[in-house]
Amino acid sequence: MIDGNLVYACHGEENPGGGTIGRVVCLDMSVVKDNKPKVVWDNKNLARRFGLASPALANGKLYIPEDGGELFCFDAKTGKQLWKTKYGTVARGAPLICEGKAYIFEVLGKLSVIKLGNKEPDHDDDITEFRFKPRSGVGQLETNGTPIAVNGKLYIQTLDDTYCIGTTGTTEGLPSKIAVETPFDPKAPVKELQLFPAEVTTKAGATVKFEIRYLDANGRRLPAPANSQLWWSLPPPPKTPAGLQPPALLGEVVDGTVTVAKAPLAQHGTVFVQTGNLKASARIRVAPQLPLKQDFSKVPVGAA
Repeated sequence: MIDGNLVYACHGEENPGGGTIGRVVCLDMSVVKDNKPKVVWDNKNLARRFGLASPALANGKLYIPEDGGELFCFDAKTGKQLWKTKYGTVARGAPLICEGKAYIFEVLGKLSVIKLGNKEPDHDDDITEFRFKPRSGVGQLETNGTPIAVNGKLYIQTLDDTYCIGTTGTTEGLPSKIAVETPFDPKAPVKELQLFPAEVTTKAGATVKFEIRYLDANGRRLPAPANSQLWWSLPPPPKTPAGLQPPALLGEVVDGTVTVAKAPLAQHGTVFVQTGNLKASARIRVAPQLPLKQDFSKVPVGAA
């Protein structure tokens, strides 16, 4: 979640260096030292997972659903936890904060509308629940989405339906006519190249055929230009952060067909094509085949 120079981030995994699971941090991206942004505040001792739903920011407060269906409220400036409240059992959708209320789905067919304040909401007075059932009447209806508010209307989605909620008898907020798409011109200039497939896994000694695609400014495919000259190569990948240069893929490329060397049994690299000022690339992974024998005798000292 971005607010000016501040970035709010959360996760639900183990923290580097040990400690509890889950974390919420605030970073100032305008202050960077040693390639790292300034840490404004850091909550890493909550022992909660914040990995399945995105946070929301409103009126100086950060609202984050915990994976088990609790909504946490933090002071956005300090990271202090102000309150938490249980609204479900499984979180997926992010909360919508609108006019002092939070609208949030849990997965198991329930939407909660929570009145917000500086204290933990009271379940009897501050939380209203709406439950949804599948059209067939059998089984469980999932509700994984995030509500949105547009032009005075609330839009929500279940697995079966999309709802528009607002004042009865009005047409305000109804969808307007969709703009007409720019007509396709097969003679339009080529603005982008693509290689297909963009990623491929193969084995040592195999051949891989790549298709080159020509796109217009709107991303639509064009016929191949007449007499276009293509330059193919297998360049080395970018250097590592430590400045080391990984090797290029061992093999050869001719007219878009890559023939991988028979050894080593495992490697990876990039195939590159250029015509004029337009460039495209794809990634190749050479995976070892079974039966597999791992030999560390040729691994240089200091390598992983």
